[in-house]
Amino acid sequence: MEKITLDTFMINPRRAHLPTGALVTGLLGLVPGKMAFAQSAASCSVNLVYTAEPVVPPAAVPSLSGFGLALLLLGVLALAWRQLAITGRVASLMMGCVLALSAMTPTDLMSQVLTALSLDSSSGGTLSITGTNANTVKNNTNVLLKITALTPGTGTSLLSPPTDCVVGTQLSPNQSCTVQLACASAGPVVPVVTAVDDTASWPAGAVGANSDVTPNDSYPPGSLFTLQPGGTCTNSSVSNTGTATYDVPGSGNCTVNYQVCAPSPNAAVCSTAVLTVIPVVPVVTAVDDTASWPAGAIGATSDVTPNDTYPPGGLFTLQPGGTCTNSSVSNTGTATYDVPGSGNCTVNYQVCAPSPNAAVCSTAVLTIIPVVPVVPVVTPVDDEALQLANTVGATSDITPNDTYPPGSLFTLEPGGTCTNSSVSSTGMATYDVPGSGNCTVNYQVCAPSPNAAVCSTAVLTVNTKCQYDFDLSWYYFGTDGATHVVGLPTDALVLNTIELTIDNGTPFASGFTYGPASFTLFDGVTSSSTAAGLSWVPGSAGSPPALTDENTPVHVRYEGVCGGGGGNN
Repeated sequence: MEKITLDTFMINPRRAHLPTGALVTGLLGLVPGKMAFAQSAASCSVNLVYTAEPVVPPAAVPSLSGFGLALLLLGVLALAWRQLAITGRVASLMMGCVLALSAMTPTDLMSQVLTALSLDSSSGGTLSITGTNANTVKNNTNVLLKITALTPGTGTSLLSPPTDCVVGTQLSPNQSCTVQLACASAGPVVPVVTAVDDTASWPAGAVGANSDVTPNDSYPPGSLFTLQPGGTCTNSSVSNTGTATYDVPGSGNCTVNYQVCAPSPNAAVCSTAVLTVIPVVPVVTAVDDTASWPAGAIGATSDVTPNDTYPPGGLFTLQPGGTCTNSSVSNTGTATYDVPGSGNCTVNYQVCAPSPNAAVCSTAVLTIIPVVPVVPVVTPVDDEALQLANTVGATSDITPNDTYPPGSLFTLEPGGTCTNSSVSSTGMATYDVPGSGNCTVNYQVCAPSPNAAVCSTAVLTVNTKCQYDFDLSWYYFGTDGATHVVGLPTDALVLNTIELTIDNGTPFASGFTYGPASFTLFDGVTSSSTAAGLSWVPGSAGSPPALTDENTPVHVRYEGVCGGGGGNN
């Protein structure tokens, strides 16, 4: 069989004798890449890193591309078209198509159907490529670019062909290369199941305690929890949702072993862990107390709990051995008792933790100290008052010389002789004064509660006084500036103020008239007499003007004991 070459076909097409079927077979056989870019796979990714090359490659010499050369050949064949028979024309046409297709590069062919990507940075960069379609990567800059890295993602591979973008590939401006990715099919997802050990604390001896063991475990929804052998807690169980139930020992830790498994179809994926249960023994400490109450108080109470340490629900009880009478202790810690009149007494009590630790107890003593009140001092002192005879409703404050605590109460006592007498609660005595002599008011003062029984009495004696008047008609006021003595009755006992009055309207030698004036003077004793008297230096400071008329009448009033002597005229 004659070997058919391209030269034979071009020089003498008739000699080729190529049937139509052979041409078709040859055409398909010349298509490059076996259409691998059409394969589908799982989602893939690759990072293409490129940089700018510092040297621009030499300009290309103008030439015909392979596709242009094929067109030129077709033109030449057209000139010989008319010389060929029909069979030869068909063969020539098909051969021309074959030559045109064979002259095209894989990039030229796939660029008609592939995804177009571009490198746009003239300083280099990274292009992320995803998916399983073939991709044309084009240098869209005006500098020479070089591929420096081509890093596929996990499970991603490069199909070659058609991939011709490789590390080291240089792309001139507008030049392209091809990248197609493939992914390995993902295997089944195996769930993560991780059980982590737990701890829980409960009161020692607690029955049916429970703990959720799930919070620190990792498992998919629908996983199943189960009890595993080997735990030491009694009556233990684990629900399928992860709640462990158990009895807590009186002392020492115990354990609950459990397992968690993923749901079907991964029920064989399991993990185990241990819950450690720590019994907590409560602290119970009763501390001694003291309380002070008035001596003899009945049914006094004290709260003994403030300084004691015990868990909620602790139970208080009375213990034997105390000395206070009628004592008791409530379950919440209130002690009740009678206080002795003197000397201390005690109440013994105990506090115990609640169940299941009722055996954890502690005792203490409450000491009661009776308080004997201090008896206040109440001491009233007898009083005297000098009142003008026949005065009605006279008053006297009887408190100044008495000793008593604040809040004490004054009252009238029987046996006094003053008429219409009374005593206010604050110590003011009221009474009528007799015409002569004296009278008495009896009173009592008592301490305030609770010492109202502490009292004492005293007597107010009321003395009477009278006023006496007389004129000194025989006396004259000299003008010599000497001291003159006013003589008083020798039989009169002077008790109080003496008034000297110059009569109204009396003319004097100087022609002046002096109005009434009263002066409080003093009892005096002359050097030559023991009689009470009145001294006055006319014209001295604080005294009335000197009287120049020797016959000016002068009126004197003084107070004395009723029944005393009269005036000395």
